[in-house]
Amino acid sequence: METAQREIRGEIFTFLPEKAVHWPGRRTLMVADLHWGKAEIFQMAGIPVSSAILLEDLSRLRRMIDGLQVQRLVLLGDLMHGPQGMTPEVQETVRVWRDSISAEILFIRGNHDRHVILPPGWRMGMVSELYQDGSFVFSHHPQNQRSTFTWCGHLHPVVNVGPRNDRLRLPCFWLQNGCGILPSFGSFTGGAPIRPGRSDSVLAIAEQSVFVCSKGIPTGK
Repeated sequence: METAQREIRGEIFTFLPEKAVHWPGRRTLMVADLHWGKAEIFQMAGIPVSSAILLEDLSRLRRMIDGLQVQRLVLLGDLMHGPQGMTPEVQETVRVWRDSISAEILFIRGNHDRHVILPPGWRMGMVSELYQDGSFVFSHHPQNQRSTFTWCGHLHPVVNVGPRNDRLRLPCFWLQNGCGILPSFGSFTGGAPIRPGRSDSVLAIAEQSVFVCSKGIPTGK
């Protein structure tokens, strides 16, 4: 597994191929756009989608929490795909998972979470819009401020990599001057191609590696 690191506002952040950001200085792990319950909503519409997707995503989270020994997990919005996905089975699956980890969980409400009521057994601290930690802000929607750096999601960024006749579409971290946008963590989510500015940095994910892209073309680790 190959990761990438960046120093931002005097702090080191590690970008993981599991589509997460690790902030070692605060023993914090960040992920965005999990969209729990999406498979169940599709099932209600008669579309056969496996409920095992949720178990797989929860297992990925737990492995990172345990392996990195983080004390705080920050969920940057769109935790649920919608209130209809809050089935009894989803509630119980997440509750059992929550009981298996000791990390604090901070949940930033996203647009898909507007009408979602979290079960008490999930034990998550919820913030409706923004949460500031020193020079950094946790948000769902991207924003640029001079005094702080925002970590967010919402856009599900992907980048096209490779020659024009044989391109790959890869999830990516999109770093702007005052904002870092995470790829969607959920396995059952789509992505939107980005148009980065010249001063932006794009870190794409392929297999178990994170590498730097320039205008969609790999330039190195």
